[in-house]
Amino acid sequence: MGLKKVIIGLGSVALALTLAACGNQSSQSGSGKMADKQVLNLSTTDTISTLDDSQASESISLTQLYSTGEGLYRLGKDFKLENTLAKSSTESKDGLTYTFKLRTNDKWQNGQKVTAKDFVYSWRRTADPKTKRVMPTFMTV
Repeated sequence: MGLKKVIIGLGSVALALTLAACGNQSSQSGSGKMADKQVLNLSTTDTISTLDDSQASESISLTQLYSTGEGLYRLGKDFKLENTLAKSSTESKDGLTYTFKLRTNDKWQNGQKVTAKDFVYSWRRTADPKTKRVMPTFMTV
């Protein structure tokens, strides 16, 4: 199993545990309304080098990003991919083109809708050689 799959698996487990810990088992809440102030406290064993998903390259930053972000898919039961921000996806016959149908009700923290343009921008920025990866000091040569 490749390092990338291990990191994705660990990140997914951390996210699942975090979300499970956030659940409200109390039968007294009843209203179903979320608290006005939403807080998620995460801890780490080392310094987070970046929270820029286009630059993160080491496990500390990637774990925090996996715990707080949402993508087109996530690893579900038995490590099978599940749609998250994507309602559905199709692959071209030649396997070179993927088309994603996004959920329509997702919004950024500022209230703006999540759009396909957001994904295009992010992937282009990540693939751009000018967007350099942050390498932790113990990995620099």
